[in-house]
Amino acid sequence: AGAGCATPPAPPVDPTTAQLASTARAAYERRDHRRAAAFYEQALQRARARDSREEISGLAYNLAACRLLLGQPDGVSALLTEARQERARAGQRPDDLDLLEANLLRATGKAEEAGALARRVAEATPTPALALDAWLLVGQLATEARDAVALEAALAKAGEQAGGLRGDARSCPQ
Repeated sequence: AGAGCATPPAPPVDPTTAQLASTARAAYERRDHRRAAAFYEQALQRARARDSREEISGLAYNLAACRLLLGQPDGVSALLTEARQERARAGQRPDDLDLLEANLLRATGKAEEAGALARRVAEATPTPALALDAWLLVGQLATEARDAVALEAALAKAGEQAGGLRGDARSCPQ
């Protein structure tokens, strides 16, 4: 392969960005989503300045999640687009981004679209924990729609995924 074809190496870890992200993660774990969002925003700005695709992807995802939890869906779509672009640059799957997008669709009153996207994630992801989360979202949407048949089907699928998780640790925010 030619010299211009190689993937550029990731920039070295910036200690300030790492500290901001760590502080954000601690706030998130304490359910202080407002504080977590503020720190994720600062860390994301630093990662963007360094063009660190791995950091940008994870930080944009986490900031989007915090904003959804705060009931602030504005800007979440742009963050997901940014994270998706960085994942594509890195050759990574967007499954968790798709599930967060399904939650955004739910939060903005687009339940049918949210359910369709969550089902696609559940059926396509190779990650059992993510598939479980997707089926649970499908079940929540079915509950909100008062659709007992769809709820029963989603819970059955979630149960299958949960069975596959025995002994596996669930993933934490990035």
